Amino acid sequence: MSHDLTHEARVAKAGLLFERYDLLGDLAALRQAIVITKRALIDTVAGSAEQQELSAGLCMMQGRLFTETGDRHDVDLAIETGRDSLRGATIQDPDLPRRSWYLGLMLLLRFDRVVPKQQQDLDDAVQHLNYTVAKTALDEPHCVRRHADLASALSKQWKRTQEPEYLDRMISVGQAAVDKSGPDDPELSRAFFLLAEGVREKYALSASKADEALATAIESLRRITSATAEHHPDRAERWIQFGLVHVARREHDALGDISVLDDLVHAVEQVVDATPQDAVDRAGRLGWLGRALQDRYVAAGKRPDLEKCIAVVQEARASAASDTVDRISADLLGTALSMRFELSGDEHDVDEAIALFSSLASPGQDNGTDRAAAAAMLGNAWRQKFVCSGELACLDQAVDLLLPALTFVHGDEMSEHEGCLINLTNALLARFEHTSKAADLTLALTAARRAVKLVPESREAVNALGCALMLSTKRADNDEAVELMEWLSQTEPPGYLSAISALSNLGGAHRHRYRHFGDPYDLHRSVVIGEQVAKTTTEAHPQRAAHYANFGIAKRALYDQSGDPSDWSEAAAALQHAAESAGTAFERMRGAMNLGLALAKQGVWDKATDAFARALKLLPKLATTDQRRGTREHWLSTLSGLARNAAACAIHLGEAERAVRLLEQGRGVLLAEALARHAPVPTDDRVLELPGPVVLLNLSRYRSDAVIRSGERPRWFLFHWRLCRKSAFRSKGSCGLQAHAPASPTLTER
Repeated sequence: MSHDLTHEARVAKAGLLFERYDLLGDLAALRQAIVITKRALIDTVAGSAEQQELSAGLCMMQGRLFTETGDRHDVDLAIETGRDSLRGATIQDPDLPRRSWYLGLMLLLRFDRVVPKQQQDLDDAVQHLNYTVAKTALDEPHCVRRHADLASALSKQWKRTQEPEYLDRMISVGQAAVDKSGPDDPELSRAFFLLAEGVREKYALSASKADEALATAIESLRRITSATAEHHPDRAERWIQFGLVHVARREHDALGDISVLDDLVHAVEQVVDATPQDAVDRAGRLGWLGRALQDRYVAAGKRPDLEKCIAVVQEARASAASDTVDRISADLLGTALSMRFELSGDEHDVDEAIALFSSLASPGQDNGTDRAAAAAMLGNAWRQKFVCSGELACLDQAVDLLLPALTFVHGDEMSEHEGCLINLTNALLARFEHTSKAADLTLALTAARRAVKLVPESREAVNALGCALMLSTKRADNDEAVELMEWLSQTEPPGYLSAISALSNLGGAHRHRYRHFGDPYDLHRSVVIGEQVAKTTTEAHPQRAAHYANFGIAKRALYDQSGDPSDWSEAAAALQHAAESAGTAFERMRGAMNLGLALAKQGVWDKATDAFARALKLLPKLATTDQRRGTREHWLSTLSGLARNAAACAIHLGEAERAVRLLEQGRGVLLAEALARHAPVPTDDRVLELPGPVVLLNLSRYRSDAVIRSGERPRWFLFHWRLCRKSAFRSKGSCGLQAHAPASPTLTER
């Protein structure tokens, strides 16, 4: 029995029983240790060092018992004995910091677990833990743990009071804990998470970019995450916390340094790498990576980010374990496909985006998604569909879908979602440019102004309003468009894709005002801005061709006024850049066509022919064989006159054969697919074996119209001269040139 033991034996036995509890979780051993320690306290001298130590030990035992039972009496007794352990102690007592630490932990425990919470407990806990940390040498065994405990208390104090001094102290204490930790320190992860939390909270307060404490904390977090071993159990969680820090940095300064997005992408890539293939949360983490890549693409315009975003989000959808993750991934994928369509014009991308957003915007599904946002993106996808198909019904679909956003009904999702209003504006403007109906422009202006009123800080809304105003023929509207675009161009951060777009739109506002009112100042400004945009656009920029084409066209207009040869030379050089630069096939063709027209007007027929020929070579990339017939015809209709202009320039050179070849190159784009379905394309000089009875008409070396009889109904095909050359010369008919061009062919300008 414990009462038969000596005092020293009781103390030793209590210690052994507490160790047994620590190792085995034996609650009976803990209770027995508490009973024996209380008995030992009776035999000690009040205020003695032994009494203080036993009280400190009993404080910890009672606290552990409270965590097991939840009985408030136990934690109250722990705090009472903790206070006893400090009574009579002198400041020179080397054990005072440790006993103060124990008491601080018990006060913090009661604050966390007992309702109602007592602010005094938290205040006292912070006071005791502050003292402990201040008296703890950096080489002491429990240094990291004590710092982490104080950081935890300061975190609670900050959340309770919102006084910045607690947050700053939390960051500095957490920083010290992390810096002191070794790679295998069991307290490192807790200290790391607390420091990361402090940094995120600081950014939420709109922290200054120049805050050195934050910069130092971020570097410490970076050092720890980078040094975490591949198979460390906390590797993924550490990278998640580090990634969340960059999310906070991004939200604090959405238009800040792109390096923040680089850090975020790298962190989330590490999270995904540390997540097993069969983990339930892998799909969600892939979606996070997709979002980060998409954000970086929007900021920097690097296409590999967009392609990787699409790939990882498709993987996330394939492995999604919940409807929520699948819907988030569907939204991300639809947005990314819409972005890629802007680069490639691939109709398949916009069709898939329409399917994805249609499912998310369906009113019959209570799927918890933001239907207004999905409706906004669906309307935008239908507008994009019009771009590649030319079918006005696509714009009608977009407008009908988004028009309810103008109902001004309070609480209605669409009328309070600026994205719906912005995309409604864009769809109405596209329809106005196609039909010239003033009602569409009026509605577009109404929607844009509503979006700006709803979210005044929305740059997208301001841009939409500017685009609507510049199409108006009212001087006041054009002036306002220039002012808005000027503001956007001056407030966009340098280096962002949006900065170049804003400047380009400012040039567009000046060009439109010049067309409407003929002020030479606007033409001059459009040239200056166009040159600035073109020369600051990187070689890999997706709009490089468009920017050089805009500059070249503006410079050519200036030449028409000035007659200065240097203006013509710069215009030709810019259009040459447009034809050769990165960008969509349409924009490169636009540059080449305008270059051809500029050269032809100067009588430089050989280079003009080459420029038109370059544009013709891009036709198969614009109107691809996997597009619908109507889509291909729409793309070709936007470039009507191209083949005629190319042939006219060739005839000016006296190159009739080349003229016919260029005509056939333009004419044969639509019929190449039909030919491929009926006969293989020979790669040498073999005679083309045509199916069924064949009558070859209008034969020449360069073209042949053929009737292939199949049953009772003849079918007509046009065959490229290479495919029917041998057939033509072996059949009866005229082998001369059948095309007759006027002596002075005219050019069609677009």
